[in-house]
Amino acid sequence: MTGGNYQTLINEALKQVAAGQTLADVVRETIRQELNVA
Repeated sequence: MTGGNYQTLINEALKQVAAGQTLADVVRETIRQELNVA
C-alpha cells in the first residue's frame, strides 16, 4: 500500500477496519509504511 493514491489508501483502510483492525491501528500502520517510502 505504499505510494498509492488517496482513494486506494482509503479503500485499503476500510478493508482493514472491516477485517477487525481499529481505525487507529490502520492509521498507525499506514503512516509507518508511508514514512518508510519517503
